[in-house]
Amino acid sequence: MEIKYRAIDASGAEVSGQLTADSESQAIDLLTERGLVPLSVNVARERVSRRAGNRAATSAQRALAIREVATLLTSGVGLVEAIENLAHAHRNDSIGAAFSDLKVRLLAGESFSSSLAALPVEFPDYVYVLARTGELTGKLGPSLHDAADQMDYDEQTRQEARNALVYPAILIATGIGAVMLIFAVVVPRFAGMLKNPKADLPTISVWVLQGGVFFREHMLPIFAALVVLGILLARALKQRDSRNRMLNLAASLPFLGPWVESMTVARWSSILAVLVENRVPIIDALEQARASSVLTNFSHRLDLAQRDVKAGKRLADALELHRVVDPTGVSMVRVGERSGELGRMLKGVASYWTGVNRNRMKRLLALIEPVTILIIGAAIGIIMVGIMLAIASLSNLTI
Repeated sequence: MEIKYRAIDASGAEVSGQLTADSESQAIDLLTERGLVPLSVNVARERVSRRAGNRAATSAQRALAIREVATLLTSGVGLVEAIENLAHAHRNDSIGAAFSDLKVRLLAGESFSSSLAALPVEFPDYVYVLARTGELTGKLGPSLHDAADQMDYDEQTRQEARNALVYPAILIATGIGAVMLIFAVVVPRFAGMLKNPKADLPTISVWVLQGGVFFREHMLPIFAALVVLGILLARALKQRDSRNRMLNLAASLPFLGPWVESMTVARWSSILAVLVENRVPIIDALEQARASSVLTNFSHRLDLAQRDVKAGKRLADALELHRVVDPTGVSMVRVGERSGELGRMLKGVASYWTGVNRNRMKRLLALIEPVTILIIGAAIGIIMVGIMLAIASLSNLTI
């Protein structure tokens, strides 16, 4: 395979050319043997991209990649060698292409943290902070392990939220489908009663029958509108800004609000704990942990707390003043500050809020199911009552 490359020679000049190699890794090895420092190997990257189908790496794949790097580093493998091995192992997906780029940047003299930040694969902000901290402290492997743990925690939280909403979504969709089926098939069979001048139909019967006729006559436009609405909703969920607006809207609702905020507090305290345990300065740690929050109100309270910490106030006092966490969390943070175990106590806060989140999720699900069944049952009941009253009115005419 012909591979184009750009590299730097021994004199520091940039050179470019083309060589034959079986893979990108082999091309990089050949350039290194010639005394060149590779800058890019374009064709190999395009081949991997086609194999990967241009699919972006999932959050689980990104977390696994960081954990694999951390495992190799803590096992004594050199950084460049570890990245090279992983680029070969993931050669058929986008992670492999990203790691190939990462190896080229490392060979060019860039730091791991800056090279990681320049990749097309996007990681959470705290990963870059922990990578930079690990480089400064000489504990890159353990720092990346902590980053992978946090990414796994974030993915687990998201997965729990998705799983919790699957059953209510199915229940709601089934109920709406049942109501639409009744309107499309059953109600129109009784629509002729509307044309009977002698029928004294109750108001509810008129509404039900007219609704069935309207739905039957405009069935295709209604279904088309629902399909378009579903497509727009799916696209909105893929966009970060739209998801953030939806979460802020959910946070303002009576029952969803506490659940969404407890999830946010748990994630914020977990990230802050990881950063503090890796010796990130408290101000920088607060800034990076704040980026995990998409709730406007909670982020505002975090900003106020961070401002007070910058002014010299203790973290526990700032969190208590601006109601960032509840009194239990404040007490745990205060104990951590006094004992020098702030990171460990913040992990306790994260664990506590994770438990609170699960309990609130259970209560929410326990409420959603009967409410949904009640609403669907009421809708079907109203339709049936309307039809039965219409039949009864006609029966009275024949007596």
